[in-house]
Parts: sequence; structure tokens; C-alpha cells
Amino acid sequence: MWASGGHHGRRQWSHALPGPQAGLRQSAAPDGGGRGSSALSRHLLSHSADCEHTLGGYAGAMPSRRFSDRLPAVSPSFMKQPLRPALGAATAALAALSLTGCMTPQEPTLGPAEAPSSTWGHIHGLGVDPADGVLYVAAHDGLYRSTPDGVEGPVGQRRQDTMGFTITGPGTFLGSGHPDTAVDPDLPNPLGLVVSRDSGQSWEQTSLGGQVDFHVLRARGDTVYGWDSVSGQLLASDDAGHSWQARSDVAARDLAIDPYDPATVVATTAEGLQRSADGGRTWSVVAPSPLPVVVEWTDGGDLYGVEGDGAVLHSTDAGSSWDRIGDIGGSPEAITSQSPVPAAPTAADAPSADEAPTATVLHVAVAREGEHPSIATSRDGGRTFSEQALPDA
Repeated sequence: MWASGGHHGRRQWSHALPGPQAGLRQSAAPDGGGRGSSALSRHLLSHSADCEHTLGGYAGAMPSRRFSDRLPAVSPSFMKQPLRPALGAATAALAALSLTGCMTPQEPTLGPAEAPSSTWGHIHGLGVDPADGVLYVAAHDGLYRSTPDGVEGPVGQRRQDTMGFTITGPGTFLGSGHPDTAVDPDLPNPLGLVVSRDSGQSWEQTSLGGQVDFHVLRARGDTVYGWDSVSGQLLASDDAGHSWQARSDVAARDLAIDPYDPATVVATTAEGLQRSADGGRTWSVVAPSPLPVVVEWTDGGDLYGVEGDGAVLHSTDAGSSWDRIGDIGGSPEAITSQSPVPAAPTAADAPSADEAPTATVLHVAVAREGEHPSIATSRDGGRTFSEQALPDA
């Protein structure tokens, strides 16, 4: 169970939404307006306001040239296709809003020994390490472990701003963003793609150092997708991130990969959920409504999403239709899942816990105005949540 923390304590939203609402299916106007659209806009605007720096590029650290001009001459095995800097007007607008952190390099304001160990800035990513089942939180000021005994970190006393984050295997993490130069003076800024093979204790360069700042990273096996905030493009790798192709200009706030077919991927966008069946090269809008901000495709094939106002969505048909099943009580920042566990019986005549069907465990990072970010966890497939909130710094 989650440990209580600070004055926020634990919250339970068993009252959220008692059952599926089939009326969500394909119900919005084609322009994507209405409740979900405004909530998504508020969510993206609130995240852009979190950044303390301008979004004008890496001033002082990189020349203000076109991104493609900054790429060094590389062999086809390293960068299989040149990155293209162009963005359409609509995708550029969402790209600017979806920079959920500081795009410019930032020197740590506190040394590692001075860093507080019980708080984090806004949250960029979540992942569960299959080595020990611990939830890791990639935040603006470091990587943290969230355990039943509380929050530990930053891991390795490192204040790395890990913008993109995913866990690919026991103890193996992929990341992107900006280094803690006090700890890792030799890592480039932006990081490109870095890998940790010791659960975040140390990181080493894999590819695209100084060139790419992935704000979204997702992986299935050796297939890795990343949305680059510098070029506004979706990149893909089929060799665990050692070489890359630029696939498309989709302005993705989040991505999720089909567990059975890594060439099928969905993206949350301002136009609605979009799906690609060719590895992110071409996209089509699956449904203009609802508008999930974050999405998670579980190992069992269920697709979960959370809207900007906190409504939790569930789909069994790759996002073609959705049921609204719960609520996190705030705005989502990131989502991840764990393998199913036995579901608690819901009625007197329900089977015992040993015989009950299994339910996916969901972890969602929650933001509320004037409060520290927190983690909401559901052990019944997204219907109810309990929350671990952090104490004041």
C-alpha cells in the first residue's frame, strides 16, 4: 500500500464514476471541441507555464540554426534518414504547448548533497522496474523510487532532468533530457538517448547526444519511439536506440505501442487520438473524442487513457471506442501499468480473491494547482484510486 505523506495524505475516489458510459463513443463534433478539448488545452497550457525558461531553443549552448543544419555528417547506420525541421501550423502549436519542462539547459541550483530527498518538481514519466516491482518517477529534478515506505531519491544523488523516460527490462532504463553537470560533466546537453543498466544509478550515452531532446519515449522489445521537442518529429529505432529514422511530424503529447505489434502505435494529439499501423510513418484520427492526454497500452492489450480533467478511460479496441470508468481528481502528467493482480470482489456473491478475475494496476502522476504532484494508484483496472502525496519541501 502507498504510504501517506504530508498534509495531503491519502485520497480515495471510489465515487468517481460508477460504471461505463457508452455515450463517449464517437460522440464529439469533428473539430474536437467541447469538454475534452478544453480540458486538454488547459492541461497543455498549465504544463507550458511550469517551465521557468523560454522555449526559444538552446540559447548559449547550441547555435540558433535549423535543426537539420546542426546534425553532423553521420553514416546511414547511425541516422537512417535526415531529421526534417518543418512543422505544420497546427502541429507546431501543440508542440510548443506540450514542452512539459524546460527546453533550455539548466544548471542545478543545488549540489547533490544539498538536494532534498522527499520532493520532486513536475513529473515527466513513470515506470515499474520488473527487477523488484518498484515504481520509478522521472521528475524535473531527478529520478525517484516510490516504495511502500515512502519516496527515495534522487537516485544516484543525480539532479538529471529526465524529460523522456521508459523502462525496457530489469534494471534497464532509457532516458532523455538534460544532465546534472555537477555529477555527469561529460554527458552532452541535450542528452539525446541515454541508457542506465543499474536502475538509474548511472547513465551512459547511446545516440544523438547534443542533438535530440525526447520528451516522450516508449519501447517494446528493440523497437523504440521518441518524440523530439527540438525538431517536432517522431523518431523510431529498431535496434534499441542505436540508430534512428525520422518517421513523421505528428505532434504527440504521449505515445503507446501495441503489445502484439510494435508497428502499431497511438498518439494523443490536439485533433484526437491518432493511430499508425506502419511504425509512425502515417497517421489517422481514430476518434475526435474523447481527448486523452496520456495513454498506456498494457501487456494484456487493454488501452487506458486519462483526459486533462482527470477522467479515466478504457478501450478494448485500440481506441476506436472508450468507456469512462473512473477519475484521478486532477490533471495527469504521466501513466504506467503493472501486470494484473487478483481483483477484489465487488459483491457478496462474488468469487473469492483467489478465484476473482485479474485487474490491471495503474499508476498516474497527478497535478493540481497549488499542490505538489502526487501518484494515484488503482488496483482495480482504473475504477478507484488511492493516492500517495508528498510532504512540503
